[in-house]
Amino acid sequence: MFRPNAAQTLWTHLVTNSEQWSPIPSAEALTNEVPVQDATWYLGLTPEDQYVVQESDYFTKYTFADNQTNKAHGLIANQSDGATLGACHRDPELCPDALYQAHLDLMVDGIIYNKLSSSHGGAISPNVTYGFDRTYGPQFLYLNHGHQASVQSLLKDAEQFADLGWNEAFYDTIAPYVPGYYPSTRRGEFKAKISVPQGASDVVAVLAANSVEFQASATVPSAFQYWQTDVENGEIDIQHVREGQYRLTVYAKGIFGDYIQDNIEVKAGRVTSVKATWKQDSAGHELWRIGTPDKTSGEFRNGWERDLTHPRTPYKYRIYWGPWDFPTQFPNGVNFTIGKSDEGTDFNYVHWAQYGPTYTRNNTVTDINNWQINFDLLQRPSPNSNATFTVLFAGAYTTAGNTHLWQGTYPSFDFLTYVNDEPTPLSFTIGPDQSSSCGVRSAISCTTLSTKFEFPGTWLKEGGNKLILSLPVNSPIYVQYDALRLELA
Repeated sequence: MFRPNAAQTLWTHLVTNSEQWSPIPSAEALTNEVPVQDATWYLGLTPEDQYVVQESDYFTKYTFADNQTNKAHGLIANQSDGATLGACHRDPELCPDALYQAHLDLMVDGIIYNKLSSSHGGAISPNVTYGFDRTYGPQFLYLNHGHQASVQSLLKDAEQFADLGWNEAFYDTIAPYVPGYYPSTRRGEFKAKISVPQGASDVVAVLAANSVEFQASATVPSAFQYWQTDVENGEIDIQHVREGQYRLTVYAKGIFGDYIQDNIEVKAGRVTSVKATWKQDSAGHELWRIGTPDKTSGEFRNGWERDLTHPRTPYKYRIYWGPWDFPTQFPNGVNFTIGKSDEGTDFNYVHWAQYGPTYTRNNTVTDINNWQINFDLLQRPSPNSNATFTVLFAGAYTTAGNTHLWQGTYPSFDFLTYVNDEPTPLSFTIGPDQSSSCGVRSAISCTTLSTKFEFPGTWLKEGGNKLILSLPVNSPIYVQYDALRLELA
């Protein structure tokens, strides 16, 4: 991390990326701060503070977290003589030897963090067993400046160094003196041409541990990950890959299911090429869907919705969750009707089993654990038909938190779905190893989960139907939905 002297007042702005930045809270604001939860404070007692004016009444480092798309993040200093200084960390996602995941991390809050491995967002901690040996890097802190330069221009200048190629020769010269670092002579290039399903956008490719779900790569002591987040026309090109075997995972916005291919051998000094066709998951005719598959809950209320009460208009999910008071916004709970309701207004970004207390709410509301989805069918399904209800989760929280331990009252819980008046619910167990504190850490994507509930089509009927999504009543747990889909075959 880059930790400035606490007594200095040089730095004036925090910058996560080209979209998320703001003034740093003043010393006066921090002196009068009121704690509201772990690493989160209410600053509204200093209403003239520029952070409060422009960004939010609440401050937490999680507001300035980012994921694998980040290339640089850091601090900016606007000086009285017109000079602008910048200090940015180059992002570990593009370091060739980082363990990484599609979760929140890489924060800046006055300190610039560069977390190459952590359990934030529910990520699995490295498997530190006998024989574990890991060299992280390379990474560096980039300092730049310009006369009356903007935040965006300094950030863009730093981002150009996210490509390892610019200093590959230098790292090759020091490789003999850095245990575990592979020079370019022990690296290869991976290329692929993937025919992606129609409707796919924002395509992402990940090379990770062979035969292991990429979010669980840290369970393999020798694992490394390589990402490409700007795949166009299905063309993947990842350079500087360590020689070895990998799993390729490709996912995209709008598509249910991922493309996965194991046993990809990358050889030093060679180009490994793959050509494949990716078919979207399907279990029959789609009756309806809620949300867009993209491993986030951003499209729902309080996710990517903007906070219009502050000039910086940050995404609401980035701010402490307390101001988006669920019982006030949804006085009758979530009762969503296909074809009538709006997912950006009528479906929340977090399904709380209970809500509160918060800074503005003293009590705990407990009668919100059940959400209802209503839909009509023109005719009853045939006697031999089968229905499939797919639920993609952007995150889930048990009382295990990020520890993956059996602790608290609900280290594991059953997510239930009731179909119409059927007495027996469909059940999916979420365990401590799948838990993440996504919603309370200002995030919309953590450890992602999915399940497919299959049931007889005759459980549905002509006319009105309903599904009840149920969490344990009066329990300190929650889930965040990515997308839901009902199919019939």
